[in-house]
Amino acid sequence: MPGGCSDFDWRADAIVEDTVNLLNSFPNASISFANRSLNKAADWLAKASLLRMCPLDWVGNHHPATTILFGFHSF
Repeated sequence: MPGGCSDFDWRADAIVEDTVNLLNSFPNASISFANRSLNKAADWLAKASLLRMCPLDWVGNHHPATTILFGFHSF
């Protein structure tokens, strides 16, 4: 298994294999661990998207309340 990791659910094997193959097609791609507490922006975005509460132009037209969460300054 990739990276010598064998402590995962075997049912995820096909997904892991597809992911590794896809990543190998992008020479500059990498994956790194981000602790959940450091990943609040992605968590918020995922939840807002599921609730259809995230406008399509959220990057360029963000709400001031998300400025701190996402670390936006100016584009």
